[in-house]
Amino acid sequence: MRVLFVNHYLEEVGGAEVHLRSLAEELAARGHEVAFFAGSPDAERDEPALRVVQRPFFAHEAMLRDETLTKAFLRFARRFRPDVVHAHKLVAFPVELVLALRAARAAVVHTVYDYSLFCSNAWNVWPDGTVCAGGPGRKCFAHGCESNHKYDARVVLAARLRLRLLRRVADAVIAPSEHLAAMCAAHGFARVTQLPYYPPGPAVPPPAGNGEPGRVLCVSRLEKEKGVAVLVEALPRLRSLVPGARLDLVGAGPEEPALRARVAALGLGEAVEFAGAAPRASLATHLARAGVLALPSIWCEALPLIAFDAMAAGVPMVGSAIGGIPTVVRDGVTGLLCRPRDPADLAEKLAQVLADPALRDRLGRGARADLARYDKARHLDALEAVYREARARPRHRPRGAVGGELRATLHRLLVRVDELERDNARIQGASVKLDAHRRELEVKLSDADRRLGDLWHERDRLKGLLQRMASGRLTRLINRYRGIEGLEEFRLQGK
Repeated sequence: MRVLFVNHYLEEVGGAEVHLRSLAEELAARGHEVAFFAGSPDAERDEPALRVVQRPFFAHEAMLRDETLTKAFLRFARRFRPDVVHAHKLVAFPVELVLALRAARAAVVHTVYDYSLFCSNAWNVWPDGTVCAGGPGRKCFAHGCESNHKYDARVVLAARLRLRLLRRVADAVIAPSEHLAAMCAAHGFARVTQLPYYPPGPAVPPPAGNGEPGRVLCVSRLEKEKGVAVLVEALPRLRSLVPGARLDLVGAGPEEPALRARVAALGLGEAVEFAGAAPRASLATHLARAGVLALPSIWCEALPLIAFDAMAAGVPMVGSAIGGIPTVVRDGVTGLLCRPRDPADLAEKLAQVLADPALRDRLGRGARADLARYDKARHLDALEAVYREARARPRHRPRGAVGGELRATLHRLLVRVDELERDNARIQGASVKLDAHRRELEVKLSDADRRLGDLWHERDRLKGLLQRMASGRLTRLINRYRGIEGLEEFRLQGK
């Protein structure tokens, strides 16, 4: 088959890109022709099997449509003539491109790598940690979810349209975890296949022993959603249960300064090592020293690839019972599950593994054995079956760029969006004027407050003066009265 991969980033910015690049290599090894269509902030490339459009990682003004990108995709698709368009991550591409996928006149398969299809900021949890049922819309503003990761109404609209259009365009959907597969089914996708990733690249060689019993490893971006702050908060309790316990943090990100400050405030400087970002090739060294791998995410994680490296190395895991983590951290088999956002429970579960050599060994052996469930050959067989079934399905083949009913639907939506944007511009203009008027009133109010303060100060000064003057007059009157009394007494005595 001729398979066209579509992904919003060319660069390997995360596990999805690592997986799909490996997938392309494996499909090519099986005789399929694979081409890539992607975006990049740094490159513009046009080759027989690769088309890269240079554009920002996330263009806020082009979330709904980007004529240049859409035309580039359609020209490339006509040239490559795919049997299957396999759409991977699309959240940074405009919604219009979803309709263009169908215009390629091929079966459309979509892999859901995370929760951005169902959530405006991909967390899929409310700020209090409650897991959301998903579905972008008004409720995205009902629970304060912007505090997780900021977005606005335009982002919510784009997410809502993308979900609705993919339900119509995709012939098949692939989800890597039970939870994501259930979300897809709950939101109206009729043909959903749960197909977990397979370990990327060669398996990490197992360590010589069972690692260092008191060493916790966390391999993660240092970002809020990854829950590394919860792990740091759990460390004092863990060290009270397992004296000498240490934490290795492998990764980088914007939360690093705050994490370093918190480590220092807790007096844990010597117990935490910030190892920085590391290539996958170096993970074997870190895993060889680890007694346990921590996965403390506070958002709905899809399926962390580092879990496969830990399983290959026979390292037990402790992870949050949220999203797709329970798919790989099978409680009592490959590791232990803990309550998300609960440092005390995380510390207890880590201590159970570190302090019990028999449990650690059993979970390590279970992790290594469980890796067989993620066999690469079975994954590729299943993927080819999804491709064949999607190709066999009858489908509406629109004419033109995006064609027919779908094009008319998008046109109506975009006209309404333009109207809303004009309304928003008028509101923003009025808001600017109101802000200027408010600032002017604030200046006047501040000046009035200052003047009133001066008047009160003057009033208090005059009041004090009057009191002093009155006190002086009263004293003089008393003295005069006493003088008169003395004269009267002297007169009477003289008589």
